[in-house]
Amino acid sequence: MAIKKTYILCSVLLIILIGILIIISKDPSFVRVGLLFIGLILLPAFIYYTYTYKGAFILFVFFSSFGIMNTDIKLFDLLFVIVAGLFFIGKKRKLQAMVDIRFINYSLLLFIIVSMLSVLSSNNIHEAVLYFIHTVFMIAIYYFLSITIRTRREFYSILWGYICTVLFSTLAVIVQKAGIIGDIGTWFQGVRAQGFFMDPNDFSPFLILAIVLLIEKAFSYHCFSIKYIAFCSLAGLVIGVLLAGMSRAAILNFGIVIVIYLFYTILYKKKYRQITMLVGVMGIIAAVLMLVVGDSILHYILIRFSDSTDVLQSYDTDRFFYQRQGILLGSTHLFGIGPGQFEIHFGYATHNLFVRIIAENGWISFLFFAIGVLYTLTFLFYYRKKEVWNLPVYLFLSVYIGVIINSFFLDTLHWRYLWFLMGLCTIIINQASKNVLKKHLLH
Repeated sequence: MAIKKTYILCSVLLIILIGILIIISKDPSFVRVGLLFIGLILLPAFIYYTYTYKGAFILFVFFSSFGIMNTDIKLFDLLFVIVAGLFFIGKKRKLQAMVDIRFINYSLLLFIIVSMLSVLSSNNIHEAVLYFIHTVFMIAIYYFLSITIRTRREFYSILWGYICTVLFSTLAVIVQKAGIIGDIGTWFQGVRAQGFFMDPNDFSPFLILAIVLLIEKAFSYHCFSIKYIAFCSLAGLVIGVLLAGMSRAAILNFGIVIVIYLFYTILYKKKYRQITMLVGVMGIIAAVLMLVVGDSILHYILIRFSDSTDVLQSYDTDRFFYQRQGILLGSTHLFGIGPGQFEIHFGYATHNLFVRIIAENGWISFLFFAIGVLYTLTFLFYYRKKEVWNLPVYLFLSVYIGVIINSFFLDTLHWRYLWFLMGLCTIIINQASKNVLKKHLLH
């Protein structure tokens, strides 16, 4: 019954969103009036579902704002302060969950301490302090998830909120690309889709977990059922938008994720028919998208990947040069050159999470951070055959590997999505270990 109500709610929200987009397409001046009107319509529903589902529904609404990152004041950040405060007050006893992640606590605590020390070696102290505070805020997102989320209902509320914000971004990009609405926002950077993000390279990886979750949901139905085709189609649309972002790192990320995920699905679940149908449905969707938008996406992707025989472009040489210089700086400064100082020092971005940490915080800080990352990866692999709340652990393993690889090409330290995913993976690991312990006690 709860799942049915959730589907009804999502359907109603989707219909309302489509309606507001139609209104906006007719006259963009109705944007504020339309949003106010929708707010008044949704207010009774929000009160009802908050009363019925309490914290779970609050989490759903909260993470429905996760994909809106192109505003001066990010709605997700604002809501995070409020929601985290409410959960902290209402779930004080859950702070015992810190024991479950004590090893990661040590690595992150030492990472933060060294980062704090590196502030003192910064040339621009003001910028270093601001960057350090931003890093701590990102880590707070991880702790909010790993400490407070303990039930299936809360976990699924987060996932469906996240999926909804991905679908909303996908819908917005598609309708604008198709010319249904005019250019009323920053949903494209030139020809590259960026949704409600500031950069296509940040937007595209954000979609990948949702794609895999939609495919996994499709696999729970018969391969010829309407629901199976519906979820595959939604996944296909999101893949189309990911490709429209034309991020080489994100496409590599997605390719690795889908190969690992489907490999384990075949190995452990033998879902040959579902995978065959998935490929067929994706092929049809790809053909339809090409008819709608022409060959522009494919054309620009080929340009992005075929500038040279080794898929490198002219500015990649500059990136690798500055990354080598960053590693040298980290090797000659015990605590690095200070948080947020790389761009100030070189006038160039790192485009690599690990190089940034080495250059700005030193090798000691990198070691502590890497220990936490590898610890999570090790246990995801260890529990890969298990299921938690009907979701296979290998699903999160595949996406986690993908984002780590993505981090070699982009600086993801201040990606909310990175810490969001790490939090989800920690929840999955803790729950899987508890399930294993319960089975041992029963036997």
